[in-house]
Amino acid sequence: MLNKGQIRKSNATVMEEMQAWFRDCLGCVAGRREFLLGRYMITVLDDTDTGTGVLDTYRKFRRHALAYEKVACLLVFNNPELYAGSGCTALDAISYLARQIAPLAHEHPDRLIRGGSVHQRHALKCPVTGALTLFDDFDAIAFCPQADDRDDPLYDPLMAAPYPCINISSDVFGFSMFARDRFLHRYNRDIFGAPADDALRRHLTECAALWQKIAARTIRNYIAMTDTTLCPTYLSEDERYWIANHQDPAFAESEKRAYRHEMPVTYTPQIIDRWMCRMEGGSDGRARAVTTRPGEIL
Repeated sequence: MLNKGQIRKSNATVMEEMQAWFRDCLGCVAGRREFLLGRYMITVLDDTDTGTGVLDTYRKFRRHALAYEKVACLLVFNNPELYAGSGCTALDAISYLARQIAPLAHEHPDRLIRGGSVHQRHALKCPVTGALTLFDDFDAIAFCPQADDRDDPLYDPLMAAPYPCINISSDVFGFSMFARDRFLHRYNRDIFGAPADDALRRHLTECAALWQKIAARTIRNYIAMTDTTLCPTYLSEDERYWIANHQDPAFAESEKRAYRHEMPVTYTPQIIDRWMCRMEGGSDGRARAVTTRPGEIL
């Protein structure tokens, strides 16, 4: 099944190739933005059976997220048996990745490759309100080079990367940091102490419109790199939904089918309402952040 004659590359080489991919090829506009800002924590790990590397990296990421130093985390696994061209399949790769993420998962690896999820809950100071908030949509997602192979039954370029890896990020936290960044850039001060007035709502609404544009551009990037006859990938005409051959936020899937997902325009108004309510003093600081809904099967 696998070509065990692959020569192992150094971790430094793998890191260089991943960084070049982020800079030049990554379809996700928001992800590339965070990478260029230095807020994407990318770590290359060797094949680890104990899970120590995964746990240590995740704990480090949590510390950085608390300080707003990092927004997303990517665990890259330097396993020659899973290199592009090694002869392994996407199913081989996601099965391996499911075993690697086991220290952070509540579901068995066999379940994770059949649409199971790995949710991490982070209690963080909200980048917009400054209130302690539970972000429970830090989801772990598997990516592998085999997903870019048109002959693979699990062909899906949205889930492809140069090396097998696991991404951990939160859409809501990412949007929160985006709104904070723009406020800092515009006013040269933090958003925490801003009055909850019409000017603040306008700022947040403008950020939501830009976040929607970023998401739409991302989907169009993926459409351009995908054979949609093999892997349905579409954006609805009104740009309220997008169609993909996987379900967010599943860790991985051993069977492909089309799902409909919400675009930011459908849920950012609710997030803004919660922010405004909290900044007006009308919400418990322990409240959860708004989370996006899982994709709906078509």
